[in-house]
Amino acid sequence: MIFVGIIIIGVAAINLILYSIYEAELFGPHQVQKSDIMIFGFVVSVAHTIFTILIMRLVKKTRIAMLLTKDEETKLQDISTAKDEFAAMVAHELKTPLVPIVSYAQMLLQDVFGELNETQKTKLGTILTCAESAQRIVTDMLDINKAELKQLKLHSEFVDIKKVIEEAISLMSSTAALHRVLLQSQGLKSFRIDIDRIRILQVLTNLIRNAIDFVPQDTGLVKIGMELQSRHIEIYVTDNGSGIPKEQIPNLFKKFYQMDTSSTRNRGGTGLGLAICRSIVELHGGEIWAESQLGRGTSMKIVLPITTRL
Repeated sequence: MIFVGIIIIGVAAINLILYSIYEAELFGPHQVQKSDIMIFGFVVSVAHTIFTILIMRLVKKTRIAMLLTKDEETKLQDISTAKDEFAAMVAHELKTPLVPIVSYAQMLLQDVFGELNETQKTKLGTILTCAESAQRIVTDMLDINKAELKQLKLHSEFVDIKKVIEEAISLMSSTAALHRVLLQSQGLKSFRIDIDRIRILQVLTNLIRNAIDFVPQDTGLVKIGMELQSRHIEIYVTDNGSGIPKEQIPNLFKKFYQMDTSSTRNRGGTGLGLAICRSIVELHGGEIWAESQLGRGTSMKIVLPITTRL
């Protein structure tokens, strides 16, 4: 109805304007007949009508396309939600049996239930490594689900950030030794900051593990350090790996994103680790980003505000 009104009003306005111009002799004495003006007005009116109808059809098609797109987006969102809920349910169910598997494997390796020979310890070590890997994947899936639902909670306390960094290095030392990679701390200073110690420890171990995985064996070097600023603390994990292509850096913290590792050794994982790190750091009111140059390594940096009260 709106477009019909536009057509009627437009035709009336066109003819009224032309008639007024003719009667007022704006361009001098009449040089054309009134019938000519009427024919010209009719032609312009037809053109106006056709143009309005075309616009109407275009608007209609656009609206239909927008409605279809919105409907498709809703369906895709519903599918994505259902998928995430299913993944979270499966992860939760897998977590329960993995806990005793890891615990008993660790106790067996410590000869709690009797001494094992070297072959048995080797095989059991493989079982423990695989179980711990599966446990990390399950934990990542549960954490990313909590983060997306805004249910990832922090338990803050004032802790010495130097001790947290040192603890992360200690936890990853055996992994570094296994891959023949050197871990090196730099500029660590005692300073108490209000953070969730467990979650920041999770971020740091994840970043160190990633760095270890992408540096060459025997010559690999991972530096972990901090810089104390007036209002924030910057923590960095720098490696001497092959670096990350510039076009891939913006995608690093996206869920399920994994780099092309054709030039590095094959690695597992879900592609959730850095997405979880970002969620944790942002919950602290901080920032996390990557700086890298091909052939010169990568530096992952975290900024945590000193005045944060969680």
